[in-house]
Amino acid sequence: MESVRILIKPTSPLKSELSSYTLFSAICWGLKFLYGDDYVKELVNMVSSSKFFISSLMPVDIEKKKFFYFKPELEPVIERETDPEKRSERRTMQKKFKKKKFIDFLSLKKILDGVIKTELELMNFLVDENGNETFYISLEFPHVSIDRFSMTAKEGLFFYESAVFIESGYFIVFAEEEILNAVEKSLTLLKDWGIGGNRNIGYGAFNFEILKDEELNILSDYFIRYFNGATSFITLSPVIPTSNIDFSKSMYSLYTFKGAAEYDFQKDVLWKRKVFYMKEGAVIKRKKTDETAGAILDVSPEPSVSIFQYGLEFPLCLRGEI
Repeated sequence: MESVRILIKPTSPLKSELSSYTLFSAICWGLKFLYGDDYVKELVNMVSSSKFFISSLMPVDIEKKKFFYFKPELEPVIERETDPEKRSERRTMQKKFKKKKFIDFLSLKKILDGVIKTELELMNFLVDENGNETFYISLEFPHVSIDRFSMTAKEGLFFYESAVFIESGYFIVFAEEEILNAVEKSLTLLKDWGIGGNRNIGYGAFNFEILKDEELNILSDYFIRYFNGATSFITLSPVIPTSNIDFSKSMYSLYTFKGAAEYDFQKDVLWKRKVFYMKEGAVIKRKKTDETAGAILDVSPEPSVSIFQYGLEFPLCLRGEI
């Protein structure tokens, strides 16, 4: 398997931050139009057999050539400071730390190597950094629904539409060379079509570039350990929980997701069934090393269609165990 870093430079707003399931779904749509349904089914089978992994979109500082990664969920800070002044200083640090969603490669590597094991250790390591980098800018735009017959505003149908702006970001794909080539062709098709919601009004357009670098080669070593018996890892993609996760020895945050699916141009938008996700940055311990911690779940709202939701991990394995 090979790894590539795919740099995304949006040329229009995004509907939301791009999670691995949004990226995977978009790539599958591109492949469907290029190669047909059978190829997509084959890809889904490869994914289920741990032959394809994709991360969520993460920020990058292109000028500094600095890639950022999701901040892992570590053992939380327990307040034991008795001095009021020091306690106040510590709480100020904690507030800044909680706002920080991403960390740099050096910080991530120290966590993977077991040098940093708790939130307090990470917070102290990052104390000299500017912890409030703004990678995503979220805005809301007012809209009025229009009656297409009278060409007047419909009474009471005033609403806001959200949009996310990012200068550039990237995601990582681990797969066989043949699949990586297909992903590149799909993205070439998608760059004008768009990724994510509101593509019909111009959202989600982008340019992309495929990168390989030494930092990614180092991360690949932590990824490969996933196939060599490692049980504990940090995920760079949201995970649909399964019984193969040892929840008592994992650290994570949960959220629910219910999205729409454009099943076909011949059908209206369909709403998928709601699913639970463990957020990116979760530190997960799996029970069996020959099974994934996450899953691809059938979220079809009706029997006549087949819609699946991507929820597999993107694992960077810890050298020590949780």
